[in-house]
Amino acid sequence: MAAALPRRSAGPAASGPWSLSRRLLLLLLLLHSGYKENTSTPVCGKPWWSGDLDVIRHWPWEVSLRLENEHVCGGALIDLDWVVTAAHCIQGTKEYSVILGTNKLKPADSLRVTMIPVKDIIMHPKFWGRTFIMGDVALLQLHRPVALSKYVQPICLPEPSYNLKVGTQCWVTGWGQAKQRFSVNSTLTPELQEAEVFIMDNKRCDQIYRKKSFIPHIVPLVLGDMICATNYGENLCSGDSGGPLACEVEGRWILAGVLSWEKACAKAENPESWFQTCGHTNIACKMVKGKLVEVGKWPWQVSILLLGVYICSGSIIHHQWILTAAHCLQRSKDPKMYSVMVGVQRLPENSTQLLLTRIVIHEDFHNLISQDIALLKLRAPISWSPLIQPVCLPSSRFEPSIGTLCWVIGWGYKNPQVSSVTPKSPYSLQEVAVKIINSEICRQQYQFLFLKDQKQFIGNDMLCVSSEWGMDSCQDNSGSSLVCQVNNSWIQIGVVSWSLSCNRHRLPSIYTSTSQFTHWIKRQISDMRFISRGDPAFLSPVARTGYILLVSLGSLWLL
Repeated sequence: MAAALPRRSAGPAASGPWSLSRRLLLLLLLLHSGYKENTSTPVCGKPWWSGDLDVIRHWPWEVSLRLENEHVCGGALIDLDWVVTAAHCIQGTKEYSVILGTNKLKPADSLRVTMIPVKDIIMHPKFWGRTFIMGDVALLQLHRPVALSKYVQPICLPEPSYNLKVGTQCWVTGWGQAKQRFSVNSTLTPELQEAEVFIMDNKRCDQIYRKKSFIPHIVPLVLGDMICATNYGENLCSGDSGGPLACEVEGRWILAGVLSWEKACAKAENPESWFQTCGHTNIACKMVKGKLVEVGKWPWQVSILLLGVYICSGSIIHHQWILTAAHCLQRSKDPKMYSVMVGVQRLPENSTQLLLTRIVIHEDFHNLISQDIALLKLRAPISWSPLIQPVCLPSSRFEPSIGTLCWVIGWGYKNPQVSSVTPKSPYSLQEVAVKIINSEICRQQYQFLFLKDQKQFIGNDMLCVSSEWGMDSCQDNSGSSLVCQVNNSWIQIGVVSWSLSCNRHRLPSIYTSTSQFTHWIKRQISDMRFISRGDPAFLSPVARTGYILLVSLGSLWLL
């Protein structure tokens, strides 16, 4: 047992015969035992979230630490009257308060919002001040217990032996700055922001910080009680100190860390690191018609095989799911007949064939034209690498503008000057630039196909695109992705569905619009996330690469 923890009063101090260290140990043991699942006290880490994907998620344990009613730092509710935050957020013996139950920095709904003064502050004994970031954790005892609701709930603490694996997906929340640090116009965002992050290797993280530090290299910067996390583009900036690092473990959210310090707003570049979130490639895109694609440029592209023979393309949208066209799977509905190859540049190419356990074809796919979308579930999760990464999917609110330049990737293209559909085997992955065209114009061009009893041949679930270079997707490209770059991330807005005679008649190609199937995909993949241009649940990228250093709560059990 360590020495008694230092306490800083915030109003009248709590009285009692026990030392602070014993009180803290008892608190952690009580939290470790979990909550009884009844109507008065909910289970920790079980937020109430609407099934509507367009509704912003509410993180019910999120706390705004206030000084004179001004936001100072974030925090997380871990018990009815206890909050965890960063120790460096606390200045002297000033009187603090916390606000709970809202996503807004300046809430107007007084009925839902709760403000409670802080009664007692317990600083970690290893915290030496802002200059040294060790032990950057503090516990705040509230003047009264909170009233629990779907907007105010505690988050769980990790098991004593819990260890975050490199690559674990977690979330950081807070009211971070939208502008760069030191900018005159830097302000906190009015709405609570969330950013998906992935756990990095501490040694690699330490190497990155060493390059930018004046501290001698014999002294490690990233210590054993710290966590390093990144999401390469959307990390939160200053103003989120003390905010929670939340990870979902077996259906329950745990507080894995507390935001201590970061370099996200300093534009720290790291071209050597490859682990990143969806929609990022390793090679810059160049608009060259019909040129062969460089290795690693489209790392989500996969080839789908039937009995070992290539039939269609698809895209990685999740570590265990592939998105493709439904018409690709008409020859057999047996998942054992199919396999998938990832990280492939040339066909045929020796690569491990990943087996399937499930095929999900849209239930309204009947006429081989509309609702042309399907999902393939892999038997085992994919291991990410520089050549194997997922593409982003748009939210249901995402609408590409007419004339937007996008890209189609695949192994089959048709040039009117060339007689064959694809080069002779082996052949390489190719790309072509296309533009989104008006759906009504597209319907008029396909007017000759209208049936007497069918007024609309091109439905709302479809996208029309055309190429200025006479090149477009063909049958061998079925299931491939139509991607557009938005805020430095590639979003798959369409799936290659069908076209007439491989652009021989200069007609637009038809794609299945992925934004129209957001809810359907979510029903099949419960932990799938979507992004949108104006989605307030995501921060605008303020840096190409950002690293967040957090204090690991798992190490606090042995105080």
